[in-house]
Order: sequence, then structure tokens, then C-alpha cells
Amino acid sequence: MTHIRASALLVLALPLVACQNENRYELSKDSAGHTIRLDKRTGEIAVVEGDQISTLKDAAQVEAKRASKSAELGKLRTWTPNDFANFGGRAFLATSWRDGKLLYNLRIVSLSEMKAFETWDSKAPLPDTTAKKREDMAKIMPHAYTIELSDSDGFHIQEILARPMTEIVDNDGHPDHLEHKDSIPMTAEDYQRIARWELSWR
Repeated sequence: MTHIRASALLVLALPLVACQNENRYELSKDSAGHTIRLDKRTGEIAVVEGDQISTLKDAAQVEAKRASKSAELGKLRTWTPNDFANFGGRAFLATSWRDGKLLYNLRIVSLSEMKAFETWDSKAPLPDTTAKKREDMAKIMPHAYTIELSDSDGFHIQEILARPMTEIVDNDGHPDHLEHKDSIPMTAEDYQRIARWELSWR
């Protein structure tokens, strides 16, 4: 009978232990989108990143790690330009990440001018970059674009409607390039996954 009672008590205790383990940890998000795990039994704090759990001694270490990562993500990141021969434009994209947001700057410039300078011999006269050519390009250049961001495997991460584009002029008031600056909400994890970008228009 003693063995039966002990077994019965053990069976009854198992759900209680499981329940206590479930309630042991408290998960939350910090301002940068990181998952923070608090062990309510020991007071231990850990940062959860994917399948890795990094235990930190105190909140100061969590903040130091977050600040270091945020500073790295905040650095300006320039992407490989995209050329569009059909309307004669070259697209440049620059991004950074700060406080839960993706900041971006899209610029569309004259493709012919960029190629002329790339092949220019410093001993030769400067390439012809007359305002007339830029004005002609500005007339046919689209003014509404969509930025598609994807990971290294080509899977979709984010689509950005870059509109309206602002026409930037030179010192003489002639069209120089189109530009669009803005920011959108994005987690640090998604920003780090970005490996490619494409541009479409209408």
C-alpha cells in the first residue's frame, strides 16, 4: 500500500511541476525587438536569438549588448546599384536600422552620365553632362517605385512603396536626380536577413 500511495502522489505532483516550469519564465521584447527571457525563480536574464539563448548576469549587460548591436545596425549600408536602360536611370539604395525602423534613401540618376564618368579618362575632357540630357531623362523617368527586399534565398522580407519621388535640381535649377527618403517599422532580425533588393515601377 505504501508503494501505491507514493506512486499516486508522484503522478499527482507531475502536473504541478510542469505547471511551475511553464510559469517559471517570462518573455518580453525590448525597444530594439529583442526577445528577453526572465527566470522568475532565479532572477536570471537571457537574450533569445533564434535557437540560441545567451545568459547575461544583469540588465546592464543586456543593455550593453543591445547598444552594441544597434550601433552596428545603424551604420549606413549601401547596396549594389540597379540599372534600367529602358528609361536611362541608375538606382541607388542606402539603408540603416534604428529604434525598430528601417531608414532608407532611394536615388535615381542618369545612367548615361554615370557610365560616361566610369569610362572617362582623366586626360580627356569631362563627359558631356548638359542639363538638356537630364531634362529629357526626367520627362520619361517614372515617379513611382516599389522596393522589394529579400533574403539570400530570394524569399520576400518587405515591400516598400517609394512614392512620391522628389525631383532634386542643381544650382542652376535644372533636374539632377530623383530621391525618396523615409522609414518603415522593421525588426532588427528582419533587417539582418536582407541580402538583395530589386526595384519596379509604374
